Amino acid sequence: ILDGNRLRNIANLRQLVKLSYLSLNNNLIEDLTGWCMEIGNIQTLNLAGNKISKLAGIAKLRSIKSLDLSCNLITKFEEIDELAGLPVLEVLGLNGNPLALEVDYRARVITRFDERGRDVILDNEKCSQFEIDKAMVLSALRKSKIG
Repeated sequence: ILDGNRLRNIANLRQLVKLSYLSLNNNLIEDLTGWCMEIGNIQTLNLAGNKISKLAGIAKLRSIKSLDLSCNLITKFEEIDELAGLPVLEVLGLNGNPLALEVDYRARVITRFDERGRDVILDNEKCSQFEIDKAMVLSALRKSKIG
């Protein structure tokens, strides 16, 4: 646990090959690029209360099951696409980010995960059938715009 230490990045964790839980809550972290080289086997990562707005690089942390990004600066739903490729992600925290104030926030996040969306626990709450249905509609609309 390295909460509240004013850290801007991580270093020298590479040797901790059995590290599965890391809490970096309330630091000054903005950039996640290259983190897979330092904490590639992490399963639970708490990055709540930092200054993260872009999620580039996080998609390489393929063993993450639980990720808390609450109270950061994420504004674009396109950033969630970085998380959608995480194959074992089960629990995701995004509340307290600017995008959480958007209309249909939960459904718009779920839609980024396609079929897996129904299994993701978002902000400590399992998705309702209504949210899943709305996400399916939003996903179809998004795909029709792309194609």
